[in-house]
Amino acid sequence: MLLVELDRFMLDCTSRNLSRKTLQSYDQVLRLFIRYLSEQHGVTDVADVKPDHLRQYADYLRERGKYTVVSNEQTAKINRPDKRNDRGQRMSDTTMSNYLRTIKVFLRWLYRERIIDKDLAKDVPDVKPARKHKPLLSENELHLLFRAFDTSTFHGFRDWTITRLILDTGCRVGECLEIVRSDVHLRNHAILLRYTKNHKERFVY
Repeated sequence: MLLVELDRFMLDCTSRNLSRKTLQSYDQVLRLFIRYLSEQHGVTDVADVKPDHLRQYADYLRERGKYTVVSNEQTAKINRPDKRNDRGQRMSDTTMSNYLRTIKVFLRWLYRERIIDKDLAKDVPDVKPARKHKPLLSENELHLLFRAFDTSTFHGFRDWTITRLILDTGCRVGECLEIVRSDVHLRNHAILLRYTKNHKERFVY
């Protein structure tokens, strides 16, 4: 059963210490895919999944629109996707790429675990989204941003410092919030980031 294998896959991901955000994303995307296989093709057994199902799912994602299907009815009552302004709008290529990449990770795990005898993801092309250049803040906009902090208060000065640190070093918010005093090397103008997205320590300057 696909749902049984999904539970085993998620247990394996948890044992590899993947982030909570990644685990939630994997679980949501894969449950939506499994629901699609069951409702659209009557497929509930992992042995019956074919590469064409993945190709057809890509077309299905384009047609169905955003937030029109949910993976968990209980959380949907809290998140209320039916109230979103962009509900039903076309899914972006970036989101589609993330969906298909997650499904391929699952299928390759099934192959490595010898649950299926063929790498189903191998012959299915990726969706390559166009890279969008993010607009940079102008010098005046940066000036206005930092003037908005009330640095006479503890919280204002803290937020000003965090913002400057992120801007000057390029570290992520989560990485910044994990910094402790021993990570800061003033003599070398460097900060050690220990809790990174890929779990590899690195220095920023």
